[in-house]
Amino acid sequence: MKISFECSELIEELKQDIKEFGDIEMYAFFEEIKGYTFLTNYDFISEEKSLSSKEFKESTIVQKMKASEILKILEEQNSII
Repeated sequence: MKISFECSELIEELKQDIKEFGDIEMYAFFEEIKGYTFLTNYDFISEEKSLSSKEFKESTIVQKMKASEILKILEEQNSII
């Protein structure tokens, strides 16, 4: 069974960030929803600000990825039906 995860707004935000900042390394946040793992958000990596557990759930998986890789995953999961 294939399902999709609506993330059009997140895709548009990320495209703008890529235009502005380039294909930089970012944090990608993955969460399990109804037994499936989805990329649900991203954030900039900053030396001034470290990740806070307030930003995500205890079960969230955080990975460092290039912005273009995050975009590819978001577009894929947005279109799978």
